[in-house]
Amino acid sequence: MEHKLLYNNDIIRNKWGATLDHNHIFAIARDQSLSVDARILSLIDLGLAELDLSIGILSNISQSMYLVKLSNVDNLVGQQFQLGDTYCDITVGLPSSNALAINHFSQSNYATHPAFRTFQLETYIGVTVKSRSKIYGTLNFTQREPRQKQFGYAEMGFIKALGMGVSLSLLASLAR
Repeated sequence: MEHKLLYNNDIIRNKWGATLDHNHIFAIARDQSLSVDARILSLIDLGLAELDLSIGILSNISQSMYLVKLSNVDNLVGQQFQLGDTYCDITVGLPSSNALAINHFSQSNYATHPAFRTFQLETYIGVTVKSRSKIYGTLNFTQREPRQKQFGYAEMGFIKALGMGVSLSLLASLAR
């Protein structure tokens, strides 16, 4: 089945034709019955399902270091890298609130970036996550294989909404 997201204002139509509005993302982000980590992992799971990708990560960036804070891949959590060696180096360098989506990294303008040489991940979509107006890190989804279809406006809107949901979850943890 072809994966398709249709984006219109606050409504996202997922690949099965059901609607998922941004309020659902924000409801997860504010769900007091879940720990902050559980909320973010739920948002990662939602992103994995909707984008049909295999790896989801919330990173924390401090100066020039990139730390995997949460992921659906347990052995990635806690790993650290130089920010300049990661795909997210490109994402955080973009103008505010922009997301980066590349469906075939080796065929993109970024093919010579150290991240591709190091990790060999062909598909990447990510967004900068902010907490109290400062960069916290990134929310990103990847896979080794190229994505057959270009990312569109729907996916870009979706990743930005997920990033806002993660930011909201992080703010809730700081308020405690």
